[in-house]
Amino acid sequence: FNFLKAFFLIGFPGFLVQALHFFLIMIFGSISLYFLLRETVSYELETKNHIFKLVPLVGAIFYLLNPFSMTQIWGRGLYLQFFPFALFSFFLLMFILGLRKRNFIFGLLGLLASFFFAGSFGNPSYIFSFWVIIFIYLIFYIIKNPNGKNILFSIIYFLFMLIGWVVVHMWWIYPFIKISSNQFALALNNTEVNVGTLTGISKDYQIHSLLRLIHEGYFYRDQKFGGSYISLPFILLSWIIPLAALFSYKTFKQLKVFLFFSIFFLFSLFICLGANKPTGWLFVPIFETFPIFQAFRNPFEKFGVVLTIAYAPFFAIGSIVVSEWVSKFFKKVNYKVFLFGILILVCGIFLWPIWTGQFTAGGIKISPWVEVPQYYAQTNGWLNNQPDDGRIIHFPINPGDGLRYNGWEYPYLGIEPSEYIFDRPSIGKNGQSIKLYYNVLLQRFNKFQPLAYGPDPDITYSEFRSEHLYEELAKLNVRHIILHKDIDPEIGLMGPFEPVEKYLETQKNIKKVNTFGKLDIYKVEIPNEVSLIYSPKAMVSYSKVNPTLYIAKISSTQSTFDLYLLENYDPNWEASIDNEKIKEHGKVFSYANSWKINKTGNFLVTIKYKPQDFVNEGMEISLGAVLLFSLICIIYSVGKVVKK
Repeated sequence: FNFLKAFFLIGFPGFLVQALHFFLIMIFGSISLYFLLRETVSYELETKNHIFKLVPLVGAIFYLLNPFSMTQIWGRGLYLQFFPFALFSFFLLMFILGLRKRNFIFGLLGLLASFFFAGSFGNPSYIFSFWVIIFIYLIFYIIKNPNGKNILFSIIYFLFMLIGWVVVHMWWIYPFIKISSNQFALALNNTEVNVGTLTGISKDYQIHSLLRLIHEGYFYRDQKFGGSYISLPFILLSWIIPLAALFSYKTFKQLKVFLFFSIFFLFSLFICLGANKPTGWLFVPIFETFPIFQAFRNPFEKFGVVLTIAYAPFFAIGSIVVSEWVSKFFKKVNYKVFLFGILILVCGIFLWPIWTGQFTAGGIKISPWVEVPQYYAQTNGWLNNQPDDGRIIHFPINPGDGLRYNGWEYPYLGIEPSEYIFDRPSIGKNGQSIKLYYNVLLQRFNKFQPLAYGPDPDITYSEFRSEHLYEELAKLNVRHIILHKDIDPEIGLMGPFEPVEKYLETQKNIKKVNTFGKLDIYKVEIPNEVSLIYSPKAMVSYSKVNPTLYIAKISSTQSTFDLYLLENYDPNWEASIDNEKIKEHGKVFSYANSWKINKTGNFLVTIKYKPQDFVNEGMEISLGAVLLFSLICIIYSVGKVVKK
């Protein structure tokens, strides 16, 4: 994001920066797969028949444009899927080239790429997916090259890549090990719930669906792209992928690398099948026994990228074989015409929503472009001119995290986006980390949905149950309400804005103060001393160094007092006076941080989020490694040029 920010700061429009980002990821991943297939499959096949020189191109096109990529990568807009698409095939290519050429430079290039595409590891499941590919090829290489020297070098090279990866990614691995892993502990240890989720989701990924790379919910049951996909012609089109792959067997089995891609494909299929037949009887016990596998509650989503990499050579070779076979019946027609026809059917007609821009909207016919109306910028500017540090809350209150804006020229459908539109901190969607107060707000507006977005905390004795709404909002440091009149009331059960408007008119200490377009702004009159950091009994002012470090100035205190930080309670928030940590750290308002301060007079309190220290320490190691590896690559490249 820092890289993209540089383009934005020099004047590139935001949508062009985003387009550049997506383009680079698509091109990097596709070209990487092209060279991966050229190095592993194409060279050996071309000696048998020159027509197979097109295998890398066909495979790369298929990798970019297939049913899984359309729905689960580009369609869902998940960055966790974008980055693996770009990195996994490139890293595997560098691992293979390093082993073949006995050259560590390829390994260094792979490690540098993994640093820039670190978004690939935002979920523990992707770390497993990433290394299982490399490990499978390592075993294959050792089997095919049983010579002692080859085995020794391959193990050394693998350890070099593994240790190098850990060092390069120390900026997030170190804090993850120190504290972040406990955030995943509850989810990974809740076996009964996870098995239920796995069983329910697996129904969309039967083996006949996986062989066609299809999510049944998107294409068939929910008809998110219309009724065409349940018609016989489109169902027949979907079978081109596995049928073409089947025709690759006779040719592909002659290659040394066939064993690798076969094991690679079958293992990927095993993971993606989850609880389904024929391998669910084995996967479920493994899932229950080993916590890491519980990150694969939605296995096709998490491992589908790996499956498409493994699938690509089978589809590419099979498509060429079929095209040549058909061309023999039409002697005057080149096989490339039929090959082009297969690609048009699979990557064009069958993926028609991706070409029309409808693939991201769940079947709703809206433009893929989103232009935020000018009145949002006007509202943001007005809020920035207010002299307080208060948050904003968005109504109608959202029981989930998705919505649709109806009143925009180019409508938006997706995750509630206020955190990106407004500079002030926003409360606008549900989530696990805010349930201690958000559930109570939802109950006030009769929108509470049990177990939505994870388990619910016990709010029976919540301190967040004041009589008046403004008293609740004061505990959140909310000073403004934004009432949206441009939201679809049906999407996400948002409901119409009119009842909320009438409700706000009756509320004490809440009044409408401005209107911009379809946004009404309400002022919440809360006590003046309330702010992000304050005390009900002492004079407090503060300065923000960064989101993880604050300096609070305490003036003329005469007795013990409580100091509040209105951020979610976390034991990793630490307050100190003269470098001495304050031990009495607890909760206030059921969700926020409070410290008991026993000092009197004038003094400073430093409040910091300790894990940032771990990030900074890890980043020093990571940047040092990246600079060293880059320097080695540059010196090596210069040396090669000088020799020539």
